[in-house]
This record gives sequence, C-alpha cells and structure tokens, in this order.
Amino acid sequence: MTRSSRMKVVHNYAHTKETEAATVASSSRTVVEQQKDRLTQLHDYRQEYWTKLVNSQSTRFNAASLQDYRIFISRIDQAIEQQKQVVNTAEQDHHVKQQDWMQKRTKAKAIETVVTNLEEKERKHAQKVEQKAMDEQGQKVRIKLYETSD
Repeated sequence: MTRSSRMKVVHNYAHTKETEAATVASSSRTVVEQQKDRLTQLHDYRQEYWTKLVNSQSTRFNAASLQDYRIFISRIDQAIEQQKQVVNTAEQDHHVKQQDWMQKRTKAKAIETVVTNLEEKERKHAQKVEQKAMDEQGQKVRIKLYETSD
C-alpha cells in the first residue's frame, strides 16, 4: 500500500468528520432561526395586546380588567426577555459548532493537499523508474546490436 493510499484513508475519515460537523452546524443555525422566529412572535403578540389595551382605554374598561391586561403584558415582557436569552445561547452554540466545522474543514483540506502531493511524487517516481527501465532496455538492444555487428 502506497503512502498516498494510506493517507487517503486518513483523508476520508477527516472528510467524514467535516461533513458531520457541517450537518451539526447547519442544524444549530436552524435552531437559531427558529428561536428568533419565536422571539418575533412574542414581540408581535405583545404589540397586539398593547394595541388592544390602548384602544380599550378609550372605551370604558373596569379597573380589574385593565390590571389583568397590564399583568398579562408584563408576563409577555418576561417571556420576551427569556426568549432573548434563549436566542443568545443558541447563537453562541451555533458559533462554537461553526468554528468546529471550520477547523475540521481546514484539516481535511490540508490532508487532501498532502494526498495530492504524495500522489504527484509517486507518479513522478513511477515515471523515473519506467524511464530508467526503458533506457536500460535500449542500452541492452544497442549492446546486442554492437555485439552482433562484429
């Protein structure tokens, strides 16, 4: 087994790990987007209830209903703050996973370069061996011709 063949095994392994890391990074990006969507929904929900509260003040609401609306909106505000933390955590997680993927990608590319260089060296070596064999064969033919011409 040639050195390039052995290194191809290592490259295949590194490439597999890179692909797996890319999948994980992609999944984490999806999670970030989903969490951001939830945050947007909470903002929209809060705005909707705030608008209802403002509009309801022009029509007479009793104090208890008004207080319930304000408590509900404050709970939405708390949920928004919690969701912001979830988004932040998801983004940090994605960043770590993306860095891992990039490191594995760099390693796989480096190993690929080594394999390519080894294959080139092996090809050049094979050409030299072949050329040497052809030169020796030509030399033998010339020697035989010289010996038979005497």
